[in-house]
Amino acid sequence: MAPAAVSSQAVTDAVRSLAIDRVTAQVVVALRSQGVSPILLKGPSFAAWLYPEGGRSYLDTDLLVSPACFRRAQAVLVELGFADYLAGFAVLERATHAATYWQRGPGARQAYFVDLHQSLLSVGVPPSEVWALLSADTEDLMVGGVAVTTLGPAGRALHVALHVALHGPGCAQSVEDLRRALAVADIDQWRCAGVASA
Repeated sequence: MAPAAVSSQAVTDAVRSLAIDRVTAQVVVALRSQGVSPILLKGPSFAAWLYPEGGRSYLDTDLLVSPACFRRAQAVLVELGFADYLAGFAVLERATHAATYWQRGPGARQAYFVDLHQSLLSVGVPPSEVWALLSADTEDLMVGGVAVTTLGPAGRALHVALHVALHGPGCAQSVEDLRRALAVADIDQWRCAGVASA
């Protein structure tokens, strides 16, 4: 039987994800060199956890850092050539849980985005508590040739649930992530996620 044809879009998505992984590795190494310990959110961590057969693409890099290191992390991104995506916007027009930075890729063919988080959206507790909770249970994942810290199982389950709650049933990717998470995460992980969100 002949192998199934791979769509050109799937190839494009895979190539873009590999490029994003390289950027993620570069940023993580630079942050660590300045004493910042980032935790990778979503992206490759969801892909490895929920899509072992492949097919889960992503468009940016999401990193959670300690609120105490947030300004230092922003400075590192600027030193790497990233710019504040919302520069010039008023404070009330910007998110408080994260800041988006962007950089043109080689030849300006594509842009790379890093969402630098000091908290998660709509969790209702101070960023320092979010960091203390989520940084207490982590795992490592190879991304772009670098061992990158990701959320542990309960943290990933919490993040999947928060993401679909925020984006609703109209976001097919979030819904599919949740469907798969419900199939692979055990009851204890969901209980821990529930305690974390309480």
